[in-house]
Amino acid sequence: MRSTGTIRNAVARIGRQAAHRQIAADFDRHRQQVFDLLVHLVRHRDRVVSKDDLIATVWGGRIVSDATIDSRVKAVRRAVNDDGAAQRIIRTIPRRGVRFIAEVKEDAIPPPEAYELRPDVAAAASTDLRSRNREALPLPEKPSIAVLPFINLSGDPAEDYFADGLVEDIIWALSRVRWLFVIARNSSFTYKGRSVDVRQVGRELGVRYVLEGSVRRAEQRVRVAAQLIDALNGVHVWADRFDAASQDIFELHDLVAGSVAGQIVPQVRRTEIERANRRSVHDLGAYDLLLRAIGQIHLHTAVSINEALVLLRRALAIEPEYALAAALIADCRVIMQAQCWQTLSDAEVSETIDFARQAVHWGMDDPDALCWASLGLLVFAKDRVTASNLIDRALLLNTNSAHAWSTRASLYCHQGQPRAAIEAFERALRLNPLDPMSGYSKCGLALANLAIKNYKAASDWASQSLSELPRYASAMRINIAACAHLCRLDEARYWLAQLLELQPALTIRAWRTSSVYAPEVLSILEDGLRIAGLPEG
Repeated sequence: MRSTGTIRNAVARIGRQAAHRQIAADFDRHRQQVFDLLVHLVRHRDRVVSKDDLIATVWGGRIVSDATIDSRVKAVRRAVNDDGAAQRIIRTIPRRGVRFIAEVKEDAIPPPEAYELRPDVAAAASTDLRSRNREALPLPEKPSIAVLPFINLSGDPAEDYFADGLVEDIIWALSRVRWLFVIARNSSFTYKGRSVDVRQVGRELGVRYVLEGSVRRAEQRVRVAAQLIDALNGVHVWADRFDAASQDIFELHDLVAGSVAGQIVPQVRRTEIERANRRSVHDLGAYDLLLRAIGQIHLHTAVSINEALVLLRRALAIEPEYALAAALIADCRVIMQAQCWQTLSDAEVSETIDFARQAVHWGMDDPDALCWASLGLLVFAKDRVTASNLIDRALLLNTNSAHAWSTRASLYCHQGQPRAAIEAFERALRLNPLDPMSGYSKCGLALANLAIKNYKAASDWASQSLSELPRYASAMRINIAACAHLCRLDEARYWLAQLLELQPALTIRAWRTSSVYAPEVLSILEDGLRIAGLPEG
């Protein structure tokens, strides 16, 4: 019988052997993670790889500390003879992630028959080889996008349904935008669980833009990270993160999908405008001319608005029933009227109304066309009922359209419903916080606050609008009235002088004649302008 000491020594020896095996296993796992991290960085060298992405790929979605990730990145740097100071090969982008920046030469991949592979591995390799050799699909004429399945970072495979449902809702929301070509779910989801290069996805699906992202749920909170990439060159176009409470799953899907889609659509349009501006003027189709016209409208000057009108007429000459072009002509005339840049003749007013009505006839399923046309009918035909019905339809077609919500808010202002207007304007700004024309919505918020006699908020919003649109007459008038009612007369008179530089012949009577505001709002504005010193006329 062994002595107690002998047994104790044996147990200690077994423990040391187990510890050595665990250390060896940990080392192998550490080495595999370093290798996987390097491979992932090389494969996605066209972009910055976030920590969430690394967690999903290298650690399978398990929660790991920043220190663990940093240690693996350091190990990768050592393996490729780099360091944190030089960062010649792997660069850290503060608050965003890391990127492999060295040049990489890719050798041709031999066919699977060259190796002795398991049948499942051979099949996967064969599929990958076929996809690499597949002929690229041509890009559609209009902007095109594919939404890839989002990565589930929750650590629970059962949560895949939530991420998949969210992507389906985003695809559905984007599909409501008529000028977007959106790849169907069945094609997008063939990439689920695969690590792919977005440029390869773009070639295989024939799209210019690819949206990818991740979802992480914890208790009653959900975090969604998304990024939009130009699949032609791998350049990031847009990225954002959304946090929300996850009490009602359907409400949560609607909220996040609406926020994602609401920001992607205007970002794609801005990118397309930049692309159209780079193209030769002799190589522009109707859509490119429309994009250039929108870019001119964003400049918000008398010259740029007239240039936009020229471009829009050229677009209609190419495509005679182009609803968006006709509607934008009406919108340009609305801007000219508000700014008093040009006095429209009766014939031009009649033509503007005709363009607005034609846009409605040609674009009954296009929310943007309905929005722009509704303003033309409101201002020039004084037809509040039709304008309101058109916006109702626009929101029915695309409830995530910041443009439609902003237009709905403007109509609320004209209908004497300022509190409803404030809510609608705030929703528009939430859906599209980076809108280059958000100065219009901020001016609308100024008007709505003026209507409820919240003069301080009215002046604040008018000032924000003027910081984005420095010569916007509507914002100036509201700021003059708000400052006058606040007894800030020096400030009111300063802005009145600025306004009269734009509109030297302006009087209260002349402005009242052209205004479409509700009577109670009109009265507050008139009193403020009168206090500041604007003549009656």
